[in-house]
Parts: sequence; C-alpha cells; structure tokens
Amino acid sequence: MSVRVVAQSALPWEGAHFSGDARAFYDAASAVQAPASADVMVLEEDEKYSFDAQGRQVYTHYLVYKVLTQKGAEEWDAVTMHWEPWHDERPIIKARVISKDYEVHPLGDKAITDAPAKDEDNATYGDQRVLRAPLPAIAPGVVVEEERTGRETAPFFDAGKVSRVYLGRSDPVHHMRLTLEAPSSLPLRYETQLLPGLKPQRTEADGRVTIVFETGPMDALENEEPLLPGDVPRFPSVTFSTGQSWQQVAEAYNQVVDQQIAGADVKALVGKLIRGQTSRDDQAAAILDYVNHEVRYTGVEFGENSIVPRSPVETLKEKYGDCKDKSSLLVAMLRAAKIPAYVALLDAGQGKTLRPSCRAWGCSITRSSMFPEVRRYGSMRPMSTPGWVRRRRWTRDGWHWWRGREMTR
Repeated sequence: MSVRVVAQSALPWEGAHFSGDARAFYDAASAVQAPASADVMVLEEDEKYSFDAQGRQVYTHYLVYKVLTQKGAEEWDAVTMHWEPWHDERPIIKARVISKDYEVHPLGDKAITDAPAKDEDNATYGDQRVLRAPLPAIAPGVVVEEERTGRETAPFFDAGKVSRVYLGRSDPVHHMRLTLEAPSSLPLRYETQLLPGLKPQRTEADGRVTIVFETGPMDALENEEPLLPGDVPRFPSVTFSTGQSWQQVAEAYNQVVDQQIAGADVKALVGKLIRGQTSRDDQAAAILDYVNHEVRYTGVEFGENSIVPRSPVETLKEKYGDCKDKSSLLVAMLRAAKIPAYVALLDAGQGKTLRPSCRAWGCSITRSSMFPEVRRYGSMRPMSTPGWVRRRRWTRDGWHWWRGREMTR
C-alpha cells in the first residue's frame, strides 16, 4: 500500500458542487491515469464532520469517481446512507452521472427510498433507517458526482462521541480530504494509524478549530492479513473524539444506568435464587444462571433505547434484552444480594487511549468489585459464566473496563 501526499491543482470538482461544466468535469476526470487493473478510479473523496457547542454533528461526504469496468458499474451503482430519527434529520442525497457523450443524468428525488434498516443477525429491532437510490445511466466510462449530508437534531450522547474514518479504499484514490471542525470549547482530539507522513493542518478562527487531513494519490488497499491481533491496525485511519475524558463519559453513563435501576424491586426473586447458597460466588453464579437462561438475547432499540437500558422490571417481564438490558438487570439483582456490582463498558481495538465516547463501547457486561481482582459476569449470551480478570492482566486487545467514578485498563 502506497500513500503519497501531493499538492492539488485546481480541478472542476473543487468549486461549488454539481455546478461544474459537464464536459470540463468529464475530461478532467478522464485525464487522471488509473491503474490498468482498477474497476473504479476515485478522483475526489471529501469527508467533513462539523460540531456545534452542544456536540451536534453535521456530516458531509462528497465523492467523485469514474467507472472503468462492468464490475465497477455493478458494484458502484447505488448510493446509501443510514440515519436514526430520534437524533438525526432525514439525510439529503444528491448525485449526477455524466456519460461519455457529456450528457448529465441527475438523480431524481422519486428514486430515493427511505426504509427500515435490516439488522444482520435478526436479534435486534430498532428504528434505524436507510436512504437508498440507484444511480441513473451507470455503465463503464461514466463519471459520478455524489454528496450525502446528515444533520443531528440532538447529540447521540451528551458526554461525547467518537468516529473512525478510514483513508483509502479497495480501489485507487487520487485525492482524499478529511475535515474536522468544532468550537474551541469542544475537546476535539484525534489519532492517526498507518499514516506516518500525514501532517494535518490546524487553524483556529472566530472561536472554531478546523483540522484538515489531505492525502493522495493512494493505491488500492490490499486485503488485511488474517488473524491479526485486535490491537494491530488494519488500514490507514483517523480516529477522533469530542468527549472530555473517559472519566466524564463513565460518570454520565453510570447516572443513566442508576436511574433505570432505581426502584427495581427484585429482592423476592433474588432471595429464592440464592437460598441455600452460602458463598458470594455461588450466589452470584445462581443469579447469573437465571438471567442467562430466563432472559434471551434480543435488543429492542428504538430511539434513545439504543444506548439507554430498559428497567430491570421491564426486562424481567418481557424475558428478553440486549447486553445493556441484561447487564443492568444483573447489576440490580446482584445489589439486591448485597454484592457490589456496576455496568462495565468494553471497548476493544485501536485508539483506546483517545476515544472517550458513549459510541465507543463494544458491549456491556457486569463488574463486581472484589479486590485485588475484578470479578466479571458476562450477561450477554446464554453460555456466559462468572470469571476472573486480573487488574493488570487484560486480554491482548487491552480492553477498557469503566464504571461510575472509576476507570481502569
């Protein structure tokens, strides 16, 4: 994989989008030499993340590419964008296709569909939606210009968010730009992976900070090496966060969980489960066994319930829940047995020292404070069993465990 940072001369797509003369636009795109093996040549990819003082995001993705083969036409024949109505406005999609004879084929609004997004494992139900549209007149030789814009009406989580942007594609890219923009008061942090020569430009004016990453040309990315450890980066990327600290995010989410758990009367049920169990380990195992076998893993994640757990009473009544629902139920039941317990959020992967955000966790589990070791109870899947995780002997992925006012690695 090769990454080169070069100066970019004026090109038609650098002006106002969708306004360039079709002939000049097409000829400029065709003048960029593509590798003989390429199916598509990406000429320009421009991503922008802009935040306001409340942490609400405006996301813009602009793309210009030329289709070179029939395979490219089949794989790049549509434009899509996911969104969540509880904190997003309906996205805006624009596109036009310029054919070899310089004829312009704009994407019509009537071709854009708005439908529920399908969950791959069929175990999660929610209100996430996806806009999709077929590109008109797609064929080898055409040049495509498209733009997607998403705007939040409320931040996903008040304490901060995280995003990772991969620089590069499985097809060659002539020029790529990533722009991060936020008020000076917002703690905007970033980290790069596999981009040793990339130096971002940072400017500050009128109370706002702008950080721009530019790179290209870039060769097509190769397939990742199999069986890499979880802490080894696969592809070039920029990870950024708007959270103040892991501590702040942990405290904020702890308040959310405690509010959902408050008032959950599970003492009678817990009393039956631990009757005859003399040790705390045996009591915890009995409670965990009940949760795993009586509450199946199913997520109902409409609106803010994609991050806010349901109350333990509701989870017990419905007999299903996702990892955060089952973990919160388990915490309530362990506390009823006088076993200290907290919801712990796991994060595995790259950029772990950087990414304070509610979006960053991979799963919720339950942590019980038994020192000098940390007792964990995985309540996500039926085969979960209690186990020990030593404070200084984490998995090779370096997972985070954080709860309440304490965060450990």
